[in-house]
Amino acid sequence: MPLIPSSLFTTRKLFNKSLAQVELFVHTIYLGQNLTKQLDKRKKKMTIYLNPTTMTKKEFLKKNGTLVPQYQVSSKNLDDHSEICIVCLVNNGPFTAAGILDGQRDFIDFTQPDDFRPKIFFTVPTSAINAEGGPGVQVG
Repeated sequence: MPLIPSSLFTTRKLFNKSLAQVELFVHTIYLGQNLTKQLDKRKKKMTIYLNPTTMTKKEFLKKNGTLVPQYQVSSKNLDDHSEICIVCLVNNGPFTAAGILDGQRDFIDFTQPDDFRPKIFFTVPTSAINAEGGPGVQVG
């Protein structure tokens, strides 16, 4: 945290607080500003989900997708959907969801260590998603 030491002493004198209290206050503000910046970076459109109408999501992925181990997904280009997309099939219990990963942020969101839902990753040609992925599902 870049901080001019004299500003701490000036703030301390101005507010009649201990140096430790001032440092804690300044550090808290600094962390708050960084958190706000990080949240702003994370703002983006919602993840697109497959919703095929002629088959189940599993059938669609079996027909059009290729299984990819999770450890290999992070090395793929998650931003380029011109030819291939990475799709994560998530078992939510009563239903499954098939999210099309859009960038590293989606990969991080889908692979949180405290999220124990079963997940399987696939590569799927963009053309198959655009043709059979469901109403309004267009990527590329």
